[in-house]
Amino acid sequence: MRSLRENMRWIMFGFVVIFVLSIFGMYGFSGRQRAPKGEGVQDYAVAEIDGKKVMRSTLEANVMNYVERNNVKDVSSNDLMAIRQAVLDGMIIETELAKAVQSRGVKASDQEIDDVIKQISSQFPTIEAFQKHLSDNDIKMDALRANIGTQLSQQKVVERAASTVVVTPEEVQEFYDKGKDAFFSRPAGRKVVYARFSNKEAADKIYEELKKDGSKWDALLEEVTSEDKKESIGYEAPVFVPESGMQDKFETLKDLSVGQVAPPIEITSNDIMVVLNKEVLEASTVSFDEVSNDIKALLTNQKNEEAQMKFVSELKENAKVVILDESIFPKPVEETQEAENTTQPVADEQKEEKKD
Repeated sequence: MRSLRENMRWIMFGFVVIFVLSIFGMYGFSGRQRAPKGEGVQDYAVAEIDGKKVMRSTLEANVMNYVERNNVKDVSSNDLMAIRQAVLDGMIIETELAKAVQSRGVKASDQEIDDVIKQISSQFPTIEAFQKHLSDNDIKMDALRANIGTQLSQQKVVERAASTVVVTPEEVQEFYDKGKDAFFSRPAGRKVVYARFSNKEAADKIYEELKKDGSKWDALLEEVTSEDKKESIGYEAPVFVPESGMQDKFETLKDLSVGQVAPPIEITSNDIMVVLNKEVLEASTVSFDEVSNDIKALLTNQKNEEAQMKFVSELKENAKVVILDESIFPKPVEETQEAENTTQPVADEQKEEKKD
């Protein structure tokens, strides 16, 4: 259950990390990118978002930034169109979120902005390195704080979309019942500690000592030289080995009683393992009471994400967007399907002709 709890923490932490990193992200800290330079390149409006023109140069600069940030390689023409669409969608959502923030009167506090500044600066070895980064990239602190405030406000609006999310006891019970075998069951096995040696002499010596008193594990291993010892784990940090893993050379582990050490196991001529059994574990299932809170937290997080995604999708769908150059974006799904339906009969006719 510790692993489930740790996964929950990482899921929750992931959104914060993505938010913080986006400060220097796709649209730059000020929400704009410099237009790429080139002779004979004509700049023009490719779309309108809420009546404001999106220039080709701005779109392509953001596309280039996206490709570099995500280390995208071998971009095909279809990939490029899809990336342009994704970039445009991001700009649409950003525009609509800004409107939502204004209409709802949401604002980030100075303390919240200070906390994010600390998170960003902590990614640098020193505060001086952070300040140098800002200076080298011509980023003013006032502008950075304003941008963070904007993003925090938008984040609050999105999070409020999930404020009414509720996970019922019935949903928690259903998840447990369906996932009992996959997530909450533990097979029979052993908790063991082990050490690997580079020669049989060192392994045999430790084995003989451990047969007398296995509790001296840590002290005995400290006396072994680094030339003889390849790896070891502490007496208080055993690992679980299921019975299904006790095959072939490791079959002797099945007969170990608690505190007993197995004869040295020769993996290779210069890799000899000594294993001590610390605990015998029968097959078991974690009770519902032990994991119900973890399950509720997991389901709540899942529902939060779904509600937030729905909210953002609705913002995008309700946005006033006009595509001025359809040739650089993917064709709508309806048009693609219609084209496939139109070409299929033609292809069938050509096959028939060849048969004739």
